[in-house]
Amino acid sequence: MSSDLRDLAIAWAASQDLQGERSDDQWLPIFDVHDLVLNAERLWEFVVVAEPLCQSDASFSMLGASPLEDLIQEHGAEFVERIERKAKESLRFSQLFQHVWVPASPDPVTQRYLALGCIAVGPAA
Repeated sequence: MSSDLRDLAIAWAASQDLQGERSDDQWLPIFDVHDLVLNAERLWEFVVVAEPLCQSDASFSMLGASPLEDLIQEHGAEFVERIERKAKESLRFSQLFQHVWVPASPDPVTQRYLALGCIAVGPAA
């Protein structure tokens, strides 16, 4: 496990648990994780590293609704097999999908994500 990703995951999870206003420093891990969408491999690694560290309902649900959802929406076809494999290995990881929205579509990749428990949104194409 990359220590920089672990440190980022710890800071990101803590930032998700904050109530009320955040300082600029508390926003940084959120922005840093958002920027990972430009590097799909690092974003995938982040999700895997962060999942066991997200102990609160807030951080766990946001892991699904933000980084994992971004990965699936931007790079879904590329990662579907790895994501399916991880979901089979870990019940807890598979519970993230109840927080992931994907555009409704009849395409086979989307159908695989829906089978994992992702939520279809919008009209089917």
